[in-house]
Amino acid sequence: MVQPDSVSNREQVVDTMIGLTRLTSSHRAIVVGRGSMEFYLALRRRGFLRAATATTCRIPKGQHQVGLIAGQNSLQAIEAALVALSPFLGTNATVAVLI
Repeated sequence: MVQPDSVSNREQVVDTMIGLTRLTSSHRAIVVGRGSMEFYLALRRRGFLRAATATTCRIPKGQHQVGLIAGQNSLQAIEAALVALSPFLGTNATVAVLI
């Protein structure tokens, strides 16, 4: 069972990352990392219907304006997530990393 404090902390983290990237419902956002599906579902619940994960997005064409890296703790994991994320991002994309 999920503890209420952990749920509110998770929601606060999602809100913070949305604010940092200035994500709007018209932006395409891509989420990668260990907690990407949970983060993706939280975005969908908030009305960000153009959000995707690396596994749900068919072809990486540089079409996303916002990249979110969820749940990476080591520098190597962050680097690997950036490598996985970069083909999906446009040239002027914003990236936020949850550590």
